[in-house]
Parts: sequence; C-alpha cells; structure tokens
Amino acid sequence: MTTWLGSADLPIGDIAEQEKRPLGPAEFTKGLPQPTLPVGLYSQLHRTFGYYGDGVSSRTAIMPADWRTPAREYATPDGAATALCPSRDDIAIAKLCAWREKDQAWLREAFRSGIARAANVAALLPTGLPDTAPPADELARRLEIATARGK
Repeated sequence: MTTWLGSADLPIGDIAEQEKRPLGPAEFTKGLPQPTLPVGLYSQLHRTFGYYGDGVSSRTAIMPADWRTPAREYATPDGAATALCPSRDDIAIAKLCAWREKDQAWLREAFRSGIARAANVAALLPTGLPDTAPPADELARRLEIATARGK
C-alpha cells in the first residue's frame, strides 16, 4: 500500500495503482485497518504529538503541476507503506491557494521560522498552477500579507 503524507497538516490519501492523486476522506479510509484511522483533530496522535492528519483531495490541495519532482518518498522499514512528502514551498503554494485562517497561520509561521522561503514561493507563482488556482496577482498579494511582520 502506498500512502501520501504531506508535511504540512499531514494530509493522507491512498494513491495505490494508477490513481496517483490524493483522495478524499471517505476514499482514503476505505479498507484501512482501524488502528491507522484515528489521526485527526483531538485524536491520540494529536494529544500525544501536537499535530493531526487532515484528508485532502485534488479539489482541496492546489499544487504546482510538477510538485512530485521535488517531493521526497519515505518508506517504512517493512515496505508496507510509503509517504510522499511535497516540498515545503509547494505546500506553501497550496496554503496560499486555500487561504483559510489555519493556512494563513501556517504560512506566517513557516515564513517566520524559515521552513518555507518567500522568494522560492514567489518564483513558483507564475509557473504551472492549475486553472482552479487563484490568479497569480492574488497569490502574490496573499504572499505579501503572509510575510508581513508586525504590520
């Protein structure tokens, strides 16, 4: 089984066989053993480690067309699962597109701490985003807001 785990809010989706896209919550839990499911908000994982999993689909995570190129794969020692983790800057693009309050908070902290680099993200804005993404000038405006310090 191959599982896609993003490094932002740990989105999880089953991408086995030809599907090759993150799936929605009902799709990604189908057929998984129950012990692997409780990773959401207020789960034991969240209470223990302070983070949780959010399921995403191709409709909720807008990524650059080539996001798989810089993504990294991590396999479990037994090879039962593989995590495909998008780059920090590609996750920042997805968060700029979504622009929910939790995305804005993630972006502010990512840029403040150096997890994501505003210059790298800005360079990605005019390249390869799907038609469903907000216009590049709107994304640039959001990037400016997310990187503003103390204003």
